[in-house]
Amino acid sequence: MTMACRSHIPSLYTALNYSKHLSSLSMAASSTPSSSLAATDNNLVNPPMRPTQPSSPTFLSTGNPCLDFFFHVVPYSRPETLIHRLELAWKHDPLQALKLVCNLRGVRGTGKSDEEGGYTAALWLHENHPKTLACNVDSFAGFGYFKDLLEILFRLLEGPNVRNLSMEDKIFRHHYYSRRMNTSNENESKEIDNVKRVIDRYNSDPDFKFLHDRVADYFAQCLRSDMKVLDSGGDSSKISQAAKWWPLLHSSYYRFMLLCKTIAKKVFPRDEYPEYEGVEEAHYAYFVRDRLRKQVLVPLRKALELPEVYMEAHAWGSIPYHRVASNEMLLYVDEFLESDGERFKEYIENVKTGKAEIAASTFLLHEIIGHLDSFTKDLSWKRRRKMEKENENLKTSTFHPHNRIAAARMFRPRPNKIIAAAITFLPYEIINAASKFLPPKIVAYLYGAKSYWYEKRWMLENRVDDDCGEMEKLEWKLRVGDLQLKRMVKDMAVKGKLNNCLAICHVSGGMYGNTMNVSAVLGVLVSELSKKNWKGRVITFNRKMVLQNVEGRSLVEKIKFVHTKKTYGKPNLQKVFDTLLKVAVDGKLEPNQMIKRLFVFSDMGFVQGSEKLWETDYEAIVRKFTEKGYGECVPEIVFWKLGDSEATPVQANQPGVALVSGFSNNLLTLLLEYDGIFNPEAVMEAAISGQEYQKLQVFD
Repeated sequence: MTMACRSHIPSLYTALNYSKHLSSLSMAASSTPSSSLAATDNNLVNPPMRPTQPSSPTFLSTGNPCLDFFFHVVPYSRPETLIHRLELAWKHDPLQALKLVCNLRGVRGTGKSDEEGGYTAALWLHENHPKTLACNVDSFAGFGYFKDLLEILFRLLEGPNVRNLSMEDKIFRHHYYSRRMNTSNENESKEIDNVKRVIDRYNSDPDFKFLHDRVADYFAQCLRSDMKVLDSGGDSSKISQAAKWWPLLHSSYYRFMLLCKTIAKKVFPRDEYPEYEGVEEAHYAYFVRDRLRKQVLVPLRKALELPEVYMEAHAWGSIPYHRVASNEMLLYVDEFLESDGERFKEYIENVKTGKAEIAASTFLLHEIIGHLDSFTKDLSWKRRRKMEKENENLKTSTFHPHNRIAAARMFRPRPNKIIAAAITFLPYEIINAASKFLPPKIVAYLYGAKSYWYEKRWMLENRVDDDCGEMEKLEWKLRVGDLQLKRMVKDMAVKGKLNNCLAICHVSGGMYGNTMNVSAVLGVLVSELSKKNWKGRVITFNRKMVLQNVEGRSLVEKIKFVHTKKTYGKPNLQKVFDTLLKVAVDGKLEPNQMIKRLFVFSDMGFVQGSEKLWETDYEAIVRKFTEKGYGECVPEIVFWKLGDSEATPVQANQPGVALVSGFSNNLLTLLLEYDGIFNPEAVMEAAISGQEYQKLQVFD
C-alpha cells in the first residue's frame, strides 16, 4: 500500500477554536439519539464531526448508512437507535440492509449473535416490509434457530417488551405471594382470552396471517422432509431442528398461538389422507395434532438424540453425551450428576484426555467466561458459608468435635511436630478438663494438634451445608465450562493464526456492563491465536499504554489477569501508537518487522491526543508514522466497537482500517482468513458474502 494511498484522508470540517466551542459541542454529544441521528441523514456525503465524550474529534457517520448499521448497532443499542439506523440503511440498499439484519442475529459463521437486536429488526421488517420477512422465514431460521420464528410471532401478539414484562411479573409474584392463588381458574380464563385474541388477529390482520401461514408452511415442509429421511434410513445429520423447537404443551408459544394445529393440518392434509374425509373440523384438528406428536415428533426427537427424550423416559444410562448441545450441557450438569454420575464423569474425563468431544459452537466466549465466573463465586460463597456455620457452632459448644476443628482453623498456628506428637497421646478428657482453665487460643492449639486425623474423617461423614453435593456440582460445572472454552479456542485455532497481530484492550472503569469483560476476553483470545512473537501479549491502555505479558495457566486466569489492570483514567489511543513508533525508530526496525495489524477493543471514546484541532485519532496516527518515515507500514487497525456511542473513527472507504462491532467472537474467524482489500466497506461486505446470504430476497 503506497504512502499516498494511506495518507489520503479527506478534510471534512473547517478547523474551529476548539476550546471556545467545546462546551456547545459537548451539549450536542449528549443530545437525544433521534436528533443526532437525523443529522446523519442529511450529511452522508460529507459526514460532520464532533468530539467524543472524553473529547477526541470523530466522525458522526462513515458516509455509508449500511456500514453505520453494521458498526454502530451493538447489544446495548436502544431499539429506537437500531430502528433509525435500519431505516437509513434500507433507503440506501434494501438487500444489503436485509443481509445485515440476518448477520445481526446470526449465531454461526460471521454472525453477531445479537438476539434482542435481531428480534427488534425483525419486528421492524414485519411492520414496514411484511412480505420480505414472511418470504425469508427459512433463511431467518437458518441464521438463528427455529424458535426465532415462534418468538417473532409471539412478540407480534404480546408486544416487543413482553419478555421484560414477564420477568417483572415473576419477580412481583415471587415477592408478594407466598403461595399460588386462584391459579387454575385464572389460567383457564386467560388461555381462552389468548385464543380469542389470536383468532381475531389472524382474521383481521392480513400481514400477520401471511407470516403465520409461512411459518407453519416451513415447519410442515421440514417435518415432512425429515420423516422421508428417517423412513429411508438416511443420514440423521440431514434432519432439521424443527422437531427440537416444536412448541411444547403448555409453553408460551403453544398457549398463545394456534400454530401447532395449523402445522399438523399441513403435515396431514385432507386431500392426501382419505381417512379424514367427512370428519368435522374440530375432530380433524385434534386427530392430526395427536398423530403428529406420536408418528412424527417422537421418532424425530429420538433420531436427533435430544437429551430431554432420555431424561423424560428416565433412560439416563442411554444419553449420548457427545450429542448434547453446548448450552444444554451446562444446563443439565446437576441432573447428569444425580442420575448418571459415574458415566457422566467418565465422559468428562474422556473429553479432558482427548478421547471424546464436547459441544461449544453456539456459545459466545464471554458467555462461557460469565458462567465460569458465576460458578466460581457460588463455590466460594458456599465454602465461606460452610466456614461461618462451623464458626457459629464454635460459640455454642467448646467440646463438640466439629467446634474443635473450627476453633483450630480460627486460632491455631501450625503445631511443632514434636509438640504435636506429644499432644497426640493426651486423652481428650484431659484436654476437655484443661479447657475450663486455659485461654481459648491454647485450647484451640491443643485441639488442632490432636484433631488433624479427626478433621478429615469428620468432614467426610458430616458435610456442612453440602448435604446434596452442591459444591461438587459446581466443581463439575467449572470443569465442563473450562473444557468448552478450550474447545472454542481450539476450533478457532484450526481455522488459522493471526500473523504479527496485537490486541489493544480498553479496560478502564468507564466501560460499562459487559463491555469491559468482552474487551478482556477478545483481547486474550487474539493473544492466544497470535503466532510466536506476540503470543500471550496484549496492550492495556488509558492515559498510559502498557504491553502486558498475560499471566495465568488457563484462559480464565489470563482474562482475570487483564481485568486486574483496570484503571479509571481516560483512554488515549494515540499514546499507544506513539510508543510503538518510538520502539520502531529507536530500534531502527525495517518495515517488514513492524506489527501488521492491531485490534482495538473499546467503546471508541478516546481523549484528545493531538495538538491539531479537529484531527481524528487515525489521521494523527498516519501523520506521525509518515513523518518518521514509516508511512508505508502504518499497522492495519481493526476498530472493534463494544459500547453504544456515535463515535466513528474513519470513513467508509479508508484504506488500512476495518470497523466491526458486537460481543461475538465469530467475526475473528473472518479476520483469520481474510486477505482481500482492507477497508471498512470491503470487510463488511466480506462478512455478509457467505452462501447463506445469497438466498435472501427483497419482496416489498
